[in-house]
Amino acid sequence: MLNKISTRMLFLSIISVVLVSTSLYFHHIINTPIIPNCQTTLRINISDNRSNLKGFYLLSVIPNENKPDQNTFIMNGNINDNGKDYTISRKYLMKHEYLGDHFFLRVENIFIDPSDQVQDKIKIRGVPEVNQLYFLKIKKLTEKNYIFEENFSPIFICTL
Repeated sequence: MLNKISTRMLFLSIISVVLVSTSLYFHHIINTPIIPNCQTTLRINISDNRSNLKGFYLLSVIPNENKPDQNTFIMNGNINDNGKDYTISRKYLMKHEYLGDHFFLRVENIFIDPSDQVQDKIKIRGVPEVNQLYFLKIKKLTEKNYIFEENFSPIFICTL
């Protein structure tokens, strides 16, 4: 009788540990924040007494599978800075940390493609620079759409 009870208790304990471990694992997977692999088209229109910047570019967000704390943001498009047209083609290596419900992203490196007409010759406001910081919140809107926002102000919606 005592042997049957201890066998049952051992069996129930093992099942309980397996169920709790599985539940914790799925809770972690479901609630782990991600920066999605997505694309969006952005329109720039920054006009004030310092400059007049307009244009469109395609922004692709690509997570790094080998380093989960890094992402690559690829920017391709055309911008007009104070009446001069430029083609821009760059890759930004971004390192991020997740704190609270926000991502802190820092531009670690910039890879400028040969087709980029801006190069390093001029600084254009609105174009990220090395060590620039971003404070973002990323929310899932639908299965294919995520909204990137900064201080409760939407920046863009990215589509898978």
